[in-house]
Amino acid sequence: MTLRQFLQSQLKATYNQNTWFVSLKSALHGLSEKEAMCKKQNQPHSITEIVQHLIFYNQLELDQFNHKKTYRDLPRTEQTFTYHHQESWLQKTVMLDAIFNAWDKAIAEASEEKLNKWQENLSYLTLHNAYHIGQIVLIRKEIDAWNDKYGVNYNF
Repeated sequence: MTLRQFLQSQLKATYNQNTWFVSLKSALHGLSEKEAMCKKQNQPHSITEIVQHLIFYNQLELDQFNHKKTYRDLPRTEQTFTYHHQESWLQKTVMLDAIFNAWDKAIAEASEEKLNKWQENLSYLTLHNAYHIGQIVLIRKEIDAWNDKYGVNYNF
């Protein structure tokens, strides 16, 4: 397996292909806006806030990978969870799709040299995504909004 193939498989595993853990697409499947905004007392963040955080960091890294932006004054991590924008839940999921599709394209088109330079950052980004996907699934289970049929697939 080449580095490119490895990075693409990690991206797919965290975004749209259930493997050893649930993908983000499965974790969000069928979730209503009301469920996404639900936050119990013991939860630091709602699913909407976690998705906002994922949008922020995946877009940040993508912009840097594509040399589109350099960020000098990043918000504190906690601020990336806040719901700054007026996008609907559907619009947020469309934004995630666009970001992950852009990542797939960027990795497919990147030089081997660039992939070698970015492999550690991309590995951490996918681990970061997997961590928050686990939080999303846990919250869905706590609010009785999870269907086990969207779970892990060991036959990938």
